[in-house]
This record gives sequence, structure tokens and C-alpha cells, in this order.
Amino acid sequence: MPTLRSGACDQTADNEPAGDTALDDPLYTPQEIAKSLKVSDDYVRRLFEREQGVIFLPSPGKESKRRYRTMRVPKSVLRRVCASCMMGHN
Repeated sequence: MPTLRSGACDQTADNEPAGDTALDDPLYTPQEIAKSLKVSDDYVRRLFEREQGVIFLPSPGKESKRRYRTMRVPKSVLRRVCASCMMGHN
């Protein structure tokens, strides 16, 4: 799993090569994003839970137990959300 740089939301930090596919997009955990942005894990989960492109992996288990999901946020979704947040504060 890649680590987040401190400028993870900086749109010009990395120039992605043309032709990158969704499979090449690094995935981040809510904990990694929260640490980089200095916010809580819960805030990150709420911020991204309805974003298109976020990946949820169900954990296997019995039907009677509460279901847990693993969230992964692609770098492209992280950048999109950060950009829209920055636009709202200008």
C-alpha cells in the first residue's frame, strides 16, 4: 500500500502519465488520508462514503453478524474531493 505524501491533495504534485487506468490508481485507506489531512478517520469515512469511485470490500462472515466493509479511496477520487473542497473555500 503506498504512503500518502503531505501534499496529497495538491493537484500539481504528481503528473500522472497519460493512459493510466483505474487499476494503476494507488488506493488509500481512510486512516492514511486522515493522518495526511490531520482529521479523524470517521470524518474521512463520512466524506468519501457516497463518492463515486470509492471501493468497498465486504468482509466475509456469517449472515447473522454485523457486516463490516473495507474502504479504499483511489488517488483520483481523493484529488477530486480535495479540489472540490478547496473550491468551496475560495
